[in-house]
Amino acid sequence: MRHRRTIGIWLALVCAIALPAPASAANCSIGRVQLILPGMTPTSNNPGYSGSPHNQVLGIPFNATVNVLDQSWDPCPGNSVSQSVQLSSSTDPNVSFPNGATLSFLQSAVYSIVFGTAGSMTITAADLTDPNISPTSCPAVTVQVLDHFTTNTIGTGNPLQVTAGSAFSINVTAKDPGGATVLGYNGTSAFSETTSNGNGTASPASGVFSQAVWSGQGILYRADLDTTGGVGHAHFHIIASEVAASGDSNGVVVVPAAFSRLQILVPGETPNPGVMVSGVFPGKTGWPATQTSGAAFQIRVNAVDAYRNAITGIADAVYFSSTDTAASLPANAPSNAVPLINGAGVFTVTLNTVGAQTITVYDASNNQIIQDVSSTVNVLSPGSTATVTPPPTPTVPPGSTATPPPPTPTVPAGATSAPTATLAPAATATAVDAASLRSAGSFWSFPNPFAAGRENTTLVWILPAEGDTRIWIYDVLGNRVASWHFASGSSGGRTGVNRLIWSGADARGKTIAAGSYVAVLDSASGGRSTTALRKIGARP
Repeated sequence: MRHRRTIGIWLALVCAIALPAPASAANCSIGRVQLILPGMTPTSNNPGYSGSPHNQVLGIPFNATVNVLDQSWDPCPGNSVSQSVQLSSSTDPNVSFPNGATLSFLQSAVYSIVFGTAGSMTITAADLTDPNISPTSCPAVTVQVLDHFTTNTIGTGNPLQVTAGSAFSINVTAKDPGGATVLGYNGTSAFSETTSNGNGTASPASGVFSQAVWSGQGILYRADLDTTGGVGHAHFHIIASEVAASGDSNGVVVVPAAFSRLQILVPGETPNPGVMVSGVFPGKTGWPATQTSGAAFQIRVNAVDAYRNAITGIADAVYFSSTDTAASLPANAPSNAVPLINGAGVFTVTLNTVGAQTITVYDASNNQIIQDVSSTVNVLSPGSTATVTPPPTPTVPPGSTATPPPPTPTVPAGATSAPTATLAPAATATAVDAASLRSAGSFWSFPNPFAAGRENTTLVWILPAEGDTRIWIYDVLGNRVASWHFASGSSGGRTGVNRLIWSGADARGKTIAAGSYVAVLDSASGGRSTTALRKIGARP
């Protein structure tokens, strides 16, 4: 069974009924009431409209306007007598009308209507001011089911491939269960990347459809070299914001872009390439583990592209420095630099000074390669139980004007996840049917942006298995504004699709200000830890 969620769509269709007994109004003799639904143009002659109704989509609302007219089909702007019109549908028993289908107004009013049955549907308007007036029905409207999306073939070569960060042309079409084009779909869908090794960012993040089609330039950022079965396994993923409909492009191999920088990972961090946060690619997830002064530990260095995709075949020599001047490093100058092996290297480091320390890696073979500074590592004296300092915001590459992502939440010494948070005000979490969606590992929100305090946004995520799950929301300065914790097996931590309805209230119950925010999802499910990020906009 498909679960259908709805948002409003602006459209236009006209039908009208004649009112034989005019009502009194200043400078206007009311003779008719006109109902404006999608796709027809009002006219000043009988029957009051031209054209044919546009198709509609099951479960997606559209706006209807009711106008007061005189006998000549002209508006009555001076009317001061309230008119009552009742809307109904003999063909759709599941149709949703506002205010119990009874509308009261002076000159004009806009209302939202949602068809609940697919097929050929009509709407009838009956005047309640004078029950003797015969009801009039509008022309039939075709109502379709939005089931999935299809795309043109993307990529070139055999197997088909694209390069991370490079644009390609893509056309997305909305389809019903039988493969027919859903011409009435003019909504917004979210775009992302799915791969065989995790999800990544796609560009653009969303698209507005026009008569079932969105066309533009797409970009995938997460490399996926899997060619099992002779095909690629990365997809441009589409999911509707209004109803449970999704789709994928053909599979492609996503090859890394050019080698441009180094990446350093300390214990507690794992690679997470191709995921954009507030305009930059952190390239990793997790929290640095606490280290003990004088105790050796290992770090990993990767050769990566601009999107933090690992690149093999690189043998550049690297060396290190540290804010801990007493640190024991594997190579501390270009003269004793150590080569990477096939684009990677694991090195042993000892930090000897208590406090927050970082390690920097440099490329001795090519000074055009961007260095990398590690997350902050908290170094404790043996036996200490002090709290770990959260890692700093990742460095923005030189010349970049993007806003850095927020810092990672504080973690107590020895812990492996952030502190448990309580459910923020005006938010609830429920599990929904995983079968209604087509891919696992997604994390998205809709509507996005949303009017915080006046409407809710829904965060949706898919877990491959039950797992302890946490969500944090940060502003662009890295301040945590809201957080939630869902225990494994509970609503929010269940296998399949979970969702969180958020009003935009912070942890104190106050509505957040308009601006950009980042939602961070972390879940330990299926025997592994997964982190996903989603940018959320709050509009005025």
